[in-house]
Amino acid sequence: MAAVSRRGRGFAFVIAALTFHSIVLVLQSGLSSKILIQSSNNKVVDSFPNEQHDKRYVLEPRMPSFVASTIEEGPVNSVHGTTGVGVPGAMTRVLETTGKIIQDDAETFSGIKEAVDALEALCGWDDSLANFEKPGCLDKVPFKKEIPQLDIHRDMIDIVTPSIRNLDFLNDWREFFQGYHVIIIQDGDPNVHLEIPDWVDYELYNRNDIQAALGKNEWIISKKDASIRNFGFLVSKKPFIYTIDDDCRPALNEDGYFVNPIYHHLRNLLAPSNPHFFNTLYDPYNEDSDFVRGYPYSLRAGVPTAVSHGLWMQTPDYDAPTQLLKPEERVTTMHNVAITIPINVFYPMCSMNVAFSRELIGPAFMQGLMGEGHPWARYDDMFAGWASKVVADHLGYGVKSGAPYIRHNKASNPFTNLQKEYKGLWWQEDVIRFFRDDVQFTQDADTAQKAYVELARQIRDKFNSTHVYFGHLANAMELWIEAWDDFSSGKIVPKPSRIADKSVAKKFGFLNTKGYSHFQQQQPMDSNAGLGTLNWLINFCHFGVPKRVKR
Repeated sequence: MAAVSRRGRGFAFVIAALTFHSIVLVLQSGLSSKILIQSSNNKVVDSFPNEQHDKRYVLEPRMPSFVASTIEEGPVNSVHGTTGVGVPGAMTRVLETTGKIIQDDAETFSGIKEAVDALEALCGWDDSLANFEKPGCLDKVPFKKEIPQLDIHRDMIDIVTPSIRNLDFLNDWREFFQGYHVIIIQDGDPNVHLEIPDWVDYELYNRNDIQAALGKNEWIISKKDASIRNFGFLVSKKPFIYTIDDDCRPALNEDGYFVNPIYHHLRNLLAPSNPHFFNTLYDPYNEDSDFVRGYPYSLRAGVPTAVSHGLWMQTPDYDAPTQLLKPEERVTTMHNVAITIPINVFYPMCSMNVAFSRELIGPAFMQGLMGEGHPWARYDDMFAGWASKVVADHLGYGVKSGAPYIRHNKASNPFTNLQKEYKGLWWQEDVIRFFRDDVQFTQDADTAQKAYVELARQIRDKFNSTHVYFGHLANAMELWIEAWDDFSSGKIVPKPSRIADKSVAKKFGFLNTKGYSHFQQQQPMDSNAGLGTLNWLINFCHFGVPKRVKR
């Protein structure tokens, strides 16, 4: 038999691996992963068509109610796998089928004993297994335990990233990002040519493009600051947006698999939130969780989720003083849970790993006006977090924080950060109290746009005497809403400086719709981790041996 060359064996291995990956993609369509959502009229939404991404992606807000009829007649599921508002009524009806009298006016719980004893006789109970002896005895209760697969399509979400450097970091995200559309906002000198991997389906905008689109109002988009990503939010037309920084890489979970942040953010956003009553077992709409004993059934339907805020391994998002006091501290433990932030509670949002609904909260998600020409920086995303949270609370939406994680590789210079943050160390105390205690909306503020305009006026009135900056911020917020409406209606049609070669990008158009990488990593990755097994293979096929990002 003729000897097979090393090159030939390597090529055969690559082909075999990619064939296996194709099989995995086919099989995964039959795998159960997570969430099926219910709308406010209890209609199940289990698919996301590739056309007309409109209100079908939006859950109508549901304000909390303690009306007794809700728990008597409501659905027994909030989402599949999680109990709903109608469980008490359903349980009463099951007990009534035993034919035993239920004495509601009994002075002790003996009034229900005969009916419960009859039900236990029907079902049986095995203490050693902590389960029924006769499975199916409660089939009359239409509780759906099965958790269908989360159906993900490329037309659901855009990826927005700001950058001043080559976009080779995207190669480390290839397994999770290929097939999605990436909106790149170039900061700094627009004449600098940024290198972008040719598998990426992208459009790139620089300062010249921003000026062409917004004209005299281009100043509302920050310069030399990460909040320049705002322009990408204007450009996108997808129902959801995921934004990430260029110093972030995939995070490894405890089992050695890279976490797919897009999947997990969409899982958070497509399930309800529970801001009106805290659940001690984290997100009750997640797998392996539910509402704990004592949680009001009337609140279990939850409210639509507007924001999914993810966290980071490796370098934590500390402010400058904390960096200076604890320069060596790193995040080494991943807590794979998310929680709903309670109503009227605020949080420090970080925009390097966050996703949001454009239709529910997009107009109120403007990153604060900062960077060049302004007295503070590094509070742009936190301002967006405070503003979007107060608007979400008003409109009846929820905000989640926690999983998914990414790996934040780069610790920025704390002395540079201190210069940028210094005023904020003092201002944030007053601004946060303002959001918590003072902001009031009228009944007319029934959309994110209207609420954000009212918020801008209140900021101007409250802080104009503090610093002239706040007047500029309020003006920018009002002009931002005008721009949002003009982009959304098509009155403004932005023109990118560069777009992807579709004939090349489409070759690599398959999506990883799982929550994790297809291949387990055999050893820990270094501080520039991210190039997993599948990423290595698909990059090798097109580019040759992949290069590590230089430190």
